[in-house]
Amino acid sequence: MFIRIFLSFLITPLLYAIVLPTSLSAQLTDTPQVVVEGEMTLHSVYLIPPVNTAHQIILKGELGGKALLILDSNACMLDQFGDVTVCTQMYPPRYNVQMTQLRIADPKGLGRSLYRLRGEFPDESNEYFLVSPPTGGSLFRLLIVNIADQTTHVIPLEIKKVSNQ
Repeated sequence: MFIRIFLSFLITPLLYAIVLPTSLSAQLTDTPQVVVEGEMTLHSVYLIPPVNTAHQIILKGELGGKALLILDSNACMLDQFGDVTVCTQMYPPRYNVQMTQLRIADPKGLGRSLYRLRGEFPDESNEYFLVSPPTGGSLFRLLIVNIADQTTHVIPLEIKKVSNQ
């Protein structure tokens, strides 16, 4: 009896070591993926330090169409997990933009697309681009390129809501 219990303590962790990785990889590949069609809302995390005075960036619209870019400079407090708790309540600047897909091949061959955001920005020293993931992806990137010194800010944006209308 003692040997049977002892062997079960030895074998059980080995079984978990063999079974768990394969079941986890199956779960990761079977996860439903986000398809971006129609109106979408993208949000950045709270940015410290701010990028061009913006602590949060929101982009609402449709790929290849019209969108609203919000550069929110409200200061916020964060909890222990880095989640926003309380913020100042100033009205953030909003810019109507047109997202135009550029005919540039993805240099890494990942199937991503690049969009230029054009609008009436008060500060014309920056250009804005959106990198969209291949179909099924959900992590976008906003690129803010300073024209004068060619520095680039790369801001990850996540889908918060998708609607097909």
